[in-house]
Amino acid sequence: MSKEHNIELKHYPIDEITLAPNPRPADKIKPDAIEEIAESILEHGILQPPLARMLEGDKPQLYIGQRRYFGLTRALQLAEERGLPADVIERLRRMPLLVRVIDDRAMLEQQWIENLQREDVTPRDEALGFDFMHRTLGYTLDEIGHKIGKTKGYVSNRLKLMGAPDILWKAFEEGRVGTRHLELVGGIPHPKDREEAARAILKPQYQNRAMTVLEATELVG
Repeated sequence: MSKEHNIELKHYPIDEITLAPNPRPADKIKPDAIEEIAESILEHGILQPPLARMLEGDKPQLYIGQRRYFGLTRALQLAEERGLPADVIERLRRMPLLVRVIDDRAMLEQQWIENLQREDVTPRDEALGFDFMHRTLGYTLDEIGHKIGKTKGYVSNRLKLMGAPDILWKAFEEGRVGTRHLELVGGIPHPKDREEAARAILKPQYQNRAMTVLEATELVG
């Protein structure tokens, strides 16, 4: 066991580990990614233990490293299916965790920051994360930018996305508009005006396309 800065490396049976609620839903984790992690664990083990804290009753709660947890669960299943040696299977039944003392607020902050630094983070993920850190945790836009390595302007623009109507988000997901359209409309003060602007931008009178950013900027004024 190693201990540094109030962090201990311990091993726990995987069936004793619970998962903390995570801002990034488990259903966003792609099955192919879990398969890749599982195969890596079978070959190399878990190279970077997830972070956890202890709950009442001395039960570990994993709060960062959800994909590694699902990867280990899948690796154990594959090991059993492939008839690997008993010592390998027993080793996979226990997961290394970096256990520390942390309160709910600090845990949520770490979860959001970790999620926001992923390669596959989406503009909506960023908007939700920045909004949570700003409104719920009380950080300024400068502080959020500093924590995730972005400028205040970047954070501010992403927060504007929170006001974009659903119809514009749908068009974004379909590739018909970009993030700049979302920012322009999301920054309009009143919800009714945002909805009207979104419908105007998407109205099929521009050669079956949505307005360009320049056209949308002129519309919003």
